Amino acid sequence: MTICKCMEPNAFTMSIVLKACKCMAPYTCGAMVHGLAIQHGVYGSLYVEHTLMDMYATCSDSMDDAWLVFETIQVKNSVSWTTMIVGYKDRGDGYAAVRMLR
Repeated sequence: MTICKCMEPNAFTMSIVLKACKCMAPYTCGAMVHGLAIQHGVYGSLYVEHTLMDMYATCSDSMDDAWLVFETIQVKNSVSWTTMIVGYKDRGDGYAAVRMLR
């Protein structure tokens, strides 16, 4: 993926690209954009982190990758927790969703 040298992507741009990757299988596209977000210094943004959690929860084989992103968020908010709860719910793991709620 080539990015124009005259423009740097911001957190909003990265989160939109990650949402587009969510629709693509396998999730290697999203993992590549995850790396670009780190490389361009926008990984610490809640926009990017929440979208990453959602993308990994939807596209990867398990919730492990989403959990790893969740653990890196220093100040979790209601969106952080809800994204994980919905990820577990969408996978049919109601027990894990309830555990997250507690």
